[in-house]
Formats: sequence, C-alpha cells, structure tokens
Amino acid sequence: MVLVCTIGMSSSMLISKMQQVIYEQDLPVRVTAISTQEALDYVAQHPTDLVYLSPQVRFMKDKFQLLLSDKQTLVEVIDMTDYGMLNSQNILQHALYLLQVHQKI
Repeated sequence: MVLVCTIGMSSSMLISKMQQVIYEQDLPVRVTAISTQEALDYVAQHPTDLVYLSPQVRFMKDKFQLLLSDKQTLVEVIDMTDYGMLNSQNILQHALYLLQVHQKI
C-alpha cells in the first residue's frame, strides 16, 4: 500500500501510527508514504495493491487510475475526517477491507 500526500509529511506521521498497528496485530501489509511529486513514477515502477490518496490530492485519482489500469491496482481516497484526525486504525481497517474485497490479501 502506498499513501500519497502533497509533500509526504502528514502521511509520514500517519504511516508511523499505521505501522505500529500493523506490527501489534501482525498484519500481512506493507505501507509506504510518498509525495505527489514522486508518486506517479514510484507506482509505475513498484508493484502495489493499493494507492491511497490523502484528501488534499484526491484530484489525482483519475490520473493514477489511468496510469495503473493495466496493473489492477486499487486507487482510493482516504476519508477526510480520519485523515485529519490521523485515525490510523480506521484508515487501516478500510484499506484492509478494500484489499480483501478485491482479493488482494
């Protein structure tokens, strides 16, 4: 899973909290934070099951979907309230739900 935000800082804080939950619950998930500037190149070169966009970059969803259409990568926008509150538990649960529904895990 790749989290994308404007410069990667708010996602980095969120990632730290998510990684703690992943570790504590021994979940089969790897998560990375990246800025929009690097994201398109990164996801084109690194296989990922889910590109999770922060609310402030939701306008890029179509661009990611087009770029990744042949790779069957999910592209979703993180809930604005959960993102603003850095609610890593809710965000991670939703990501896991998406991955399970689409049989990625």
